[in-house]
Amino acid sequence: MSGIIVNGDLFNLMIDLNNLSSEDTEYILNLPYHLATAGMANEFHELLTEFEFIEYKNSAATP
Repeated sequence: MSGIIVNGDLFNLMIDLNNLSSEDTEYILNLPYHLATAGMANEFHELLTEFEFIEYKNSAATP
């Protein structure tokens, strides 16, 4: 998955989010859960405060 960096700029996607594969979409939408269960609190917080992630997650949940 190019564009997701777990060190520093976590959700710096330089790709069109609408053209992700279904596997990549599922990965991104479940990333908060995996970060939380892995004890990666800083990365979890960083992801959940990224507007682009919140916008993408919201648009993916809307039919």
